[in-house]
Amino acid sequence: MRRIYIPLFSFLTFLLCHSIFGQVELRLFNLQECIDIALENNLTVKRSVLDAERSKISVQETKASRLPNLNLGANYGNNWGRSIDPTTNSFIAQQINTSGLSGNSSLNLFTGGQIHFSIKQSQLNLSAAQYDLASTKDNIAMNIANFYLNVIFNKELLENAYLQLTSTQQQLNRTQRLVTAGSLPRTSELALISQLAGDEVTLINAQNSLALAILSLKQAMLIPASERIDIVIPDIDVERLITENQTIQEIYDNAIGVRPEIKSAYLRVESANVGLKISKGAYYPSLRMNGNLFTNYSDIADRQRILYDNTVSVIKEVPIGYYIDGTMAEVPVFSRVTTGTIIGEESFNRSRQWRENFSQSLSFNLSVPVFNNLRTNANVQRAKIQLEQSEIIVKEQTNQLRQTIESAFNDTQSSKKSFFASKKQVEALEETLRIIESQYNLGAANFTEYQIASNNLFAAKSDLARSKFNYIFKQKILDFYQNRPLTF
Repeated sequence: MRRIYIPLFSFLTFLLCHSIFGQVELRLFNLQECIDIALENNLTVKRSVLDAERSKISVQETKASRLPNLNLGANYGNNWGRSIDPTTNSFIAQQINTSGLSGNSSLNLFTGGQIHFSIKQSQLNLSAAQYDLASTKDNIAMNIANFYLNVIFNKELLENAYLQLTSTQQQLNRTQRLVTAGSLPRTSELALISQLAGDEVTLINAQNSLALAILSLKQAMLIPASERIDIVIPDIDVERLITENQTIQEIYDNAIGVRPEIKSAYLRVESANVGLKISKGAYYPSLRMNGNLFTNYSDIADRQRILYDNTVSVIKEVPIGYYIDGTMAEVPVFSRVTTGTIIGEESFNRSRQWRENFSQSLSFNLSVPVFNNLRTNANVQRAKIQLEQSEIIVKEQTNQLRQTIESAFNDTQSSKKSFFASKKQVEALEETLRIIESQYNLGAANFTEYQIASNNLFAAKSDLARSKFNYIFKQKILDFYQNRPLTF
């Protein structure tokens, strides 16, 4: 049964995978495709895109504040009882219908520079938001690269575990033949059977680790866990990556000039400085120009109007009579009466009323701030605090960048040394296992020596893989902070 274990194990694994994923197509991705999918699905990126769009709208809004505004209006009314005729401003006591059209516009001529600085601040905020979006995308790409490398690392560990299991199985087959021939004791076969069981556990653990690594990559890409994916394993030559010797200061100087989060932080400082100027602009007088248009119509005035030749308006006494206790009484009322020769009549209709009642006005409004309950002073103080906070954020960002680069640089140097040391160790242990395995087959070495050599080689290969991928990732961090492409 032990001799057919690996084929049977592979067959059962194939049946299990086919039953679970038989109807799901396997998709193969390289690193760039994984990054593109993650950027397309990531909600943080979408939120940053919306923030940038909102900043763009703010730029358009502040630029439009330089233009005059314009408002048009219309009204319609029905009055009855005692009211005022809007066309004559005289009191009447009958039902009338009125309508009117109006328009007004105003333009800020001077606001203490607040409009100019508001436009500049909105443009700075837009640039900062765009850099924030770029920084978000970079961080997601780096995160995906980490998960991608972790999948490759676990694939290599799984391959080492499978090779270890295969080697033990082959050795068990040889040992069983030697035991059958009487060249080795039964205990040697039992020891290898135990070793094979341990290698099976290691293989299963490696499979689980790989499955978790792929699941983590799926979750980072925001795709369903049920979707079958695999990755393209690039040909990574670690020794080829070690091509340049940069100092920490050189890497930091390169990073400080290209990293979007640093550029965004400096733009926020500049924006806060402009915001302080906006607040101080409220200390200055403001000048505003206003224009108004108006016309109206009344149906009571919509009548035939008598035209006079040589029209003369005179003040005449016109008696108005009314009854008091049944007795007629007259009260003299003086009013303007038009006299002259009647030459015709004309219609005073709606279009004529709108034309003749049309009025225009233009005015200038100067406002000088004297005292506004210290609101302007409070806004200035808040703007100064915002400026200081922005400067602190710049220092925090630059300090964090330097510390990250310093840690990654030291880790890279350490991982590089560990990689070369592990590589020499694996080469030496492979030769050791080859010699001991030959001696074991000839009966010159016991199983304990063989087991120790085999386990040491497996551990050394695992350490080699770990140091290799740790070096690759730390090197990619240094490349990342210098805006170099995340390629292998």
